[in-house]
Amino acid sequence: MAHRILVIAGHDSSGRAGLHADREAARSAGAMCIGIVTAWTWQSGDRVHAVDPRPADEWSEEARILIRSGVDAVKVGLLPGAEAVRAIGGVLDTALEAGLPCVVDPVLGASSGEAFLDAEGIEALHAAVLCRPVVLTPNLPEAVALGGREVPGDLPGPVVRRELGEELLRAGLSGLVLKGGHGDEDPVEDLVLEPGREPRIHRHPRVPGAGIRGSGCRHATRLAVGLAAGMDLAAAASEAAEYVMARIRENA
Repeated sequence: MAHRILVIAGHDSSGRAGLHADREAARSAGAMCIGIVTAWTWQSGDRVHAVDPRPADEWSEEARILIRSGVDAVKVGLLPGAEAVRAIGGVLDTALEAGLPCVVDPVLGASSGEAFLDAEGIEALHAAVLCRPVVLTPNLPEAVALGGREVPGDLPGPVVRRELGEELLRAGLSGLVLKGGHGDEDPVEDLVLEPGREPRIHRHPRVPGAGIRGSGCRHATRLAVGLAAGMDLAAAASEAAEYVMARIRENA
């Protein structure tokens, strides 16, 4: 039977990211994406024009009902503001009580630069998400923002990346996948951290081209599928990265 992945995320009207990308990623692995919309975003190919959040009490109760009805993993994407972030804490508790793997992609902003979470939203992430035993999948800029520190240069090097990741992990996460790929690094390095285990690094060659929208959405959803199937975090993260690279090559 296909694994059922509950995805709590935003709707992208351009069809390039958000729940559209999540469904594509789940289908590619033979899984079913059960989607809950947190916000309707009005997007074109180059930018976000508007964000229309759904009431958090509505979608969070919807999520709890679906979790209790039976799913195999939970993936969280766009949370449009501090209220939504605070609401996800209770949803995650319901999922964790059911023994489900939970993956949270901390979407702080769009690829085109528009912010989805302000300082209050980031503070809420620490209180509602980072203190819970879930897997977090930040990219490098998101890790820097969540870490709240000044980093010399444009992006952190390997030592600072590990320090940032370990700081975030200590808050209470069950795992962290710190994704490389920003800047011009080649090979790209993804850092996988879990409490009590040595850090693991997944290296893969940079794929030339402009990339794709929704790469973080796809990565986190494929990671959730892997965890639902019983893969360990490093193996699931490696498989998710390979899938995203293949999609970028198709788009090149």
